[in-house]
Amino acid sequence: MFNDNNVLKIEKILVGIDGSQYSMRALDFSIGLAKKCHLSIIAFTAFNIPDIYKAF
Repeated sequence: MFNDNNVLKIEKILVGIDGSQYSMRALDFSIGLAKKCHLSIIAFTAFNIPDIYKAF
């Protein structure tokens, strides 16, 4: 959000991951950035649930 000087302050990084090498590289980059800037990371992934489980 914005601080008292009307400057945007980043507090969290959202990283979408799907197991691919590119998403893992994005996660590695985000971890490095978070460590340098004292930020927290939220990793997000999604997957399809097979139809057989949707009946329950």
